[in-house]
Amino acid sequence: MVKAFDAATLALLDGDSLVVRDLLVVALPEGTWGFWSDVYSAQFPGYWPGVTFTGAGSLIEITEPPQALSNDVQTLTGTLSGLSSDVLTTIGAYNLHRAKVEIARAYYDPQTRALVTIDVRFRGYIDRDEIRETGEEAVLVIECVSRASELQRATYRKRTTADQQRTFPGDKGFEFTNKVVSTRITVGR
Repeated sequence: MVKAFDAATLALLDGDSLVVRDLLVVALPEGTWGFWSDVYSAQFPGYWPGVTFTGAGSLIEITEPPQALSNDVQTLTGTLSGLSSDVLTTIGAYNLHRAKVEIARAYYDPQTRALVTIDVRFRGYIDRDEIRETGEEAVLVIECVSRASELQRATYRKRTTADQQRTFPGDKGFEFTNKVVSTRITVGR
């Protein structure tokens, strides 16, 4: 969806004076967590109601999201460093695989400190997560894949009348597929 901006906002976006912060949103069945590349906590109620973004400063590193116009699966890597063992224990209690992920960029006006806009740059799922421990510090690395991965996933459904009855009992749509396939339709007479 294309965003429409007024002239003042467009002038700010065209300039180089905006302050940029990166956002990471992870949605699990237990709740949604937000992290961002600043040092204090913040909320963005117009975008993610009820989610408090924890300031992680330079502890979060996210590879630049791929910008491509294709149905190919795009991947990116996020790294959260400086984790203590109690944080690792908390993270280990969750199943991160296939959790929904959004990567966004927030733009602020440095004069007014007002949020100008948020640009969602990536939507996908966590494909793999790994905890790397080195001495007293640990690093959580998550590898994410875009939602295009859903298009390439194998399915168990066979698209038969029996399959349709499991989903929509009483539906008779698939009873006529053989007849429709063999019916000759003449056009233009």
